[in-house]
Amino acid sequence: MHFKIATIFALAAARAAPTTVFPAMVNTSACSTDGSDSLLAAAPPLLPMCTVAVEAIRGGPPRFPTTYYTYYPYATVRGGDCIMYPGAPYWPVRRLQEALQKCYGLDWLNIDGRYGPETTDAVMVAQYWSGLPQTGTWGPQTGSRMGWPLHLEFGTETPYCL
Repeated sequence: MHFKIATIFALAAARAAPTTVFPAMVNTSACSTDGSDSLLAAAPPLLPMCTVAVEAIRGGPPRFPTTYYTYYPYATVRGGDCIMYPGAPYWPVRRLQEALQKCYGLDWLNIDGRYGPETTDAVMVAQYWSGLPQTGTWGPQTGSRMGWPLHLEFGTETPYCL
């Protein structure tokens, strides 16, 4: 009886635990048969994981100052570059999709938090309008040149992009 209850709790905990999917980045042809760590030496480093940051921007006339907020993806590792491509985490991709839809008028882009073919195409549109090579991969160069929606306090949207 105790075994069944423990198994049920373990299965429930495993289902509730968040999972992150990373693209395969290991070259299996580099495996060694002598027991050394040459596979680890040959594997490229994983890119820093993206998350969402909030930036406050003061604006408005001096008598009625307003604080605007914008949300944008950034790297969780200090000094690292946040790069998004298919398989990137949900919330940073969702904020990117919201910015692409609102600031570039891409109504055909679904805001679903998945970096798929639509998001790749939308990033290429933003890269085109920003004068960048159209790679479809979002990185620091694309992020610094593209528009980001401005929000008022409590998440109220504005018609403006930064």
